[in-house]
Amino acid sequence: MLRPSLAGLALALAAVLPAQNCLTTIMVGTTTTTSGCAAVFDITVANPILLTQVQCNFAAALGTNVGLNVWICPTTYVGNTTNQALWTQIASFPTGSVTSAGPGQPTIFTLSTPYLLNPGSYGVSLDCDGTSHRYSSTAATSYSDANLTINLGAIQGTPWTGTLLSPRQWNGTLCYQLGSGLFPNFTATPTSGTEPLTVQFTDATYSSDPGGVLAWSWDLDGDGNPDATAQNPSYTYLTEGSYNVSLTALDATHGQRSITKTGYIKVGFVDAGFTTQVLAGTTVAFTDTSTGGPTSWAWDFDGDNVIDSTSQNPIHTYPAAGQYSCKLTVTDAISSDSVTIPLGIGILPLPAFGSTYSSATSTRGLWFQTPVRFSIVSLKVPDESNHGLQNVAVYRLAAAPPNYSASASGGLEFFQAGTPSSQTIPCAISYDANEFVGVIGACGNSTTMRTSYATPTGSFASSLFGNPVTIWRLLTQTNIVTTGGTGAYSGEPTAAIGRVVLGVSAAVGLRYGNASASGTGAAAPKLTTSALPILGQTAQLTVDQQDLNTFGFVTLGFGRASVPTPFGELLVSPILWSDVLNGGALMGAGQFTYNFPVPLDPALNGAGPVNWQNINFVTGSGTFSMSNGQEWWLAAN
Repeated sequence: MLRPSLAGLALALAAVLPAQNCLTTIMVGTTTTTSGCAAVFDITVANPILLTQVQCNFAAALGTNVGLNVWICPTTYVGNTTNQALWTQIASFPTGSVTSAGPGQPTIFTLSTPYLLNPGSYGVSLDCDGTSHRYSSTAATSYSDANLTINLGAIQGTPWTGTLLSPRQWNGTLCYQLGSGLFPNFTATPTSGTEPLTVQFTDATYSSDPGGVLAWSWDLDGDGNPDATAQNPSYTYLTEGSYNVSLTALDATHGQRSITKTGYIKVGFVDAGFTTQVLAGTTVAFTDTSTGGPTSWAWDFDGDNVIDSTSQNPIHTYPAAGQYSCKLTVTDAISSDSVTIPLGIGILPLPAFGSTYSSATSTRGLWFQTPVRFSIVSLKVPDESNHGLQNVAVYRLAAAPPNYSASASGGLEFFQAGTPSSQTIPCAISYDANEFVGVIGACGNSTTMRTSYATPTGSFASSLFGNPVTIWRLLTQTNIVTTGGTGAYSGEPTAAIGRVVLGVSAAVGLRYGNASASGTGAAAPKLTTSALPILGQTAQLTVDQQDLNTFGFVTLGFGRASVPTPFGELLVSPILWSDVLNGGALMGAGQFTYNFPVPLDPALNGAGPVNWQNINFVTGSGTFSMSNGQEWWLAAN
């Protein structure tokens, strides 16, 4: 029994504190995905509420440091999970601010400032840090009380990117108070940038008084003095620093109430970032792309926690091609920030080996959307099971592959089977920025596929030439040896990636435009880049044409075109140079190559575009055929 004094205090607190309501979905789910995933769902609010607490069922063991970011958007999450700009972050709990209560138990996040939700519909995204949500892979379900409805939902392996696992049931609880009282709140745009920074503040105060809010007083620079009394003021910050912002609101019923957001406006804070370019061999140029005006830089090129350079834009030579972890830390007088990127020197960084998956009728691999143009120049399937033979298929996907059990097909660019696993398979497959790349590979033969599974499961944050890229699993429920790589494929974002080592180059030969046939019945000529334009090496074009008694030419220019002519579509304009094929002799049906020595000039690293087209004169018919275009971008490696 409470002592009289404590009982009186409890009764007094109960009389003045608003009651908290909690709406729980379920807490029995055991399915997990990648650490840092997001649970997304919709809510419908019937009466004004103040969101006070979020409780989650996490996979992390008891006592593990975890975090959570709470986001909302108008109306629904559906169709909005890849557009972060539509969302508002209403609470942030950095990793370590809360520890996990353990699987199957509610890990509690209490909002420092309750967030007002007026009647309406909202999308909710809960992206966790240091753990995965535990959820249920069952049909979409709704949970309701008199004020709130939770409509489940989906899981996104990496917040704001990739496809959704749907339907999925988030395991957790939303707690709230009914919106009775005066609750100051506000938003601002932008909240960070370089000086002078003009910020627009928007009042979001809620009052249950019928007369609403009567007055506002803003301290916008944290000095304790009022700076504005308008409801929605703007303010220009002239000096770098971190600023507290306070709003005091007044209504007729509840008097004055205040809210302060600490360090809400950040002016001149640094944000670390960098890109890379291979100069030659394993020598890499690093370019600082940090914002906020940093004044010092600290580079750890190889992940050994030793500072290797303090230059802004250093050059570093690695001992060998391979995979490294590179970290940049930037600072100025008031702030510091770091970014770490898995860096591949001549390869695409992959996650570590986990296990070998053996199957007679299925093969695994990886897919990604490339952030930059690049070429795959070699392929190698890891052979941890020592089978001895490797097999690989490479695709140009039309879009992100549908999640299993839906499937897509087509786009096969390259296939090779039965190559000794001790060898590297050479190739030259170029992709433009934003294209979708698919690779499926395993060691084995027509009776068994042995895939090198990655660990951990789920997506992997990799990079291409220092540009972040997320890799996901690609699968086919076929043995690629027996199908020649033509089977249907699917994505499976929460499962282990099938590892295939990709050798990569910044030198590319991109196909573009449409070819035009001669009208004789022969197929239109096809122009490919069979050896990439690497500095100091000989690049090669291959023409596949099927007309007889033909004189062939290659034309060069420095730009794409699409100019109709009586002979077909001219794809290079202006034509600055041309040369003959086959030494100027008549050609029959077949393949013909044209070699072009690329100068060894560092100034040409990254140069382009250099555009090519094949034009053929068919002597018997007096007509022309014209190939597709090829666009080169030169690189040192």
